[in-house]
Amino acid sequence: HGFLYEFFSSGHGRHRIRVAILNQEKPTDAIRTIINSRKFQGRISYFIGSAMVADDLRRVRLNHASACFILADKQSETPDEQDAGNVLRALSVRNCSESTIIFIQLVRPENKPDMETAIGVDYTMFMHELKYGILAQGCLCPGSCSLISNIMRSADPRAELEAVENTMGVVDPWMEEYIHGLSHEIYPVILTAAFDGVLFRDAARSIYRRFS
Repeated sequence: HGFLYEFFSSGHGRHRIRVAILNQEKPTDAIRTIINSRKFQGRISYFIGSAMVADDLRRVRLNHASACFILADKQSETPDEQDAGNVLRALSVRNCSESTIIFIQLVRPENKPDMETAIGVDYTMFMHELKYGILAQGCLCPGSCSLISNIMRSADPRAELEAVENTMGVVDPWMEEYIHGLSHEIYPVILTAAFDGVLFRDAARSIYRRFS
């Protein structure tokens, strides 16, 4: 659910990208509600099938897809089997389409094969490694866990304020400041040649003064 809300977040701009979900299980009531909601209606298609079956990959028109996300079950009681299955799915996807960009989630970094050369995966994320890395940074710099976690996801300040008001009945000033911070995100930006050789601090100061 979180992936879809993040993928279609209004903060990423308006786009006409459509998402096809391929899963071996029937959609749950929660998934049906999301797919049929006004926010996602007509933008998500759900297919029952397997990424290990070439016919199913052709059915979802993988060869026309700009990207494929292979997500891991973070709650799986058998993470090694989960990772092995995702590696095989990635191999199947690459065999079906050489041009599609592949993003894959693995639970344990110990299960990392040579994803780029052996399988052709473009981006790999290790759930445990990411989580423990953020926790480690929190030990070195208190508060960094919240900062990193917040800028990695999109948030609607108005919705967050409404949720706090409905739960607690009152919004303290520090809560308003915290929720305001939630609205800030990080995006990659290509700067012009005018910034070549400029120190980061000077570039940041110049951009802040001009566009703040």
